[in-house]
Amino acid sequence: MRVSVIGCGHLGIPHAAAMAEIGHEVIGVDLDQARIDRLNAGESPIYEEGLPELLAAHTASGRLRFTTSLAEAAEAAEFADVHFLAVGTPIDADGRSYDTGQVFGAARALAPHLTRPTVIIGKSTVTVGTTRDLAALLARLSPAGEEVEVVWNPEFLREGHAIDDTLRPDRIVVGVPSPRAEDAVREVYAPLLANGIPPFVTDPATAELIKGAANAYLGMKISFINGVADMCAAAGADVQQLTEAIGLDPRIGRGGLNAGPGYGGGCLPKDVRAFTASARTLGATEAATLLRAAEEVNESRPTAALKLIEQTLGRSVDGVRGLRDAEQRAKLPQRQVGAPVRGDQQHPVFQRQAPRSASTNLVSSLVPQLCHERAETAGGQPGERGYPGRLRRRDHTSHGGSLTCFRPWLVC
Repeated sequence: MRVSVIGCGHLGIPHAAAMAEIGHEVIGVDLDQARIDRLNAGESPIYEEGLPELLAAHTASGRLRFTTSLAEAAEAAEFADVHFLAVGTPIDADGRSYDTGQVFGAARALAPHLTRPTVIIGKSTVTVGTTRDLAALLARLSPAGEEVEVVWNPEFLREGHAIDDTLRPDRIVVGVPSPRAEDAVREVYAPLLANGIPPFVTDPATAELIKGAANAYLGMKISFINGVADMCAAAGADVQQLTEAIGLDPRIGRGGLNAGPGYGGGCLPKDVRAFTASARTLGATEAATLLRAAEEVNESRPTAALKLIEQTLGRSVDGVRGLRDAEQRAKLPQRQVGAPVRGDQQHPVFQRQAPRSASTNLVSSLVPQLCHERAETAGGQPGERGYPGRLRRRDHTSHGGSLTCFRPWLVC
């Protein structure tokens, strides 16, 4: 098949390369000229394992190309049988819901060129109801009218593993409005389905909620074990042994059940926040309360990490440059860098990377200093082989907390 991928960022680039890998002819569209130049040269502007090799192979063969030209984007509408929307959906100005301006802006830019029956496949994470509103917009603006159908096909990618997660996912979730749209999705993913990857076909609203629910559950699971870690610290219990024991229950599972500095990355914090807002909007107040509690636990992790480090050192870190400042920064609400991009204001094909979580930044600044102090005590030198390894568990386990398990969970 011939497909276009609109939006060439952390979602769109791996998806375009993966679609070329399974045999499709692909054109990627974005406005960042420097990025497009690198992509057409077969170079990856982002880190994803296996991505450079796919880009080099498929740009050289001509199966994969990228453009910034609006004229070529218009040509892409005639070129492609299926259009993937992979633009960014950062947190809106209210700090709670998604800014879908780039999604609707990309649809407006594409609509005048949709002159024949076409399927639009959304990949971005969106608020429930977006597919319905996007379909109504395209029916109104495109020459093909209601022959343009919108499918929602959320991604479940881990940072650094996007290629593997696209080519070998544990499931393919698609929310479809009609059998014709389902047939188009099955055709585009036919090589993956032939390898036994299960499709999960539902209506668009359910598909939209599946993505939010998945990440919200991961966030709650991480916050739960961090809350239990606080209980272990107060009781003098071992949170790691507790985690191993309860993880043996198949109803609970071990995956993702690690006490640490909380969840972070470009997707998980905003997805939990937006899913909480959706629960409140839909009138599910008890669900919103539960989700908000998970957020509050996550927001408390920088202070918890700081306390554990102070207990480990046996003194306050008030005099250590940057640590208390990092804690204060961690308490600030996270915001997407840059003003929201509205489709009516400028062309929306941009990808902006969200900042790392406050807790991830805090621990990143704390642990090297702690390692340095411990290593100096032991006579080590920075750069020496095994230097960070001088932090042994018996040196830094205190009241059930352990720095060995303080690791960020970067999940999209």
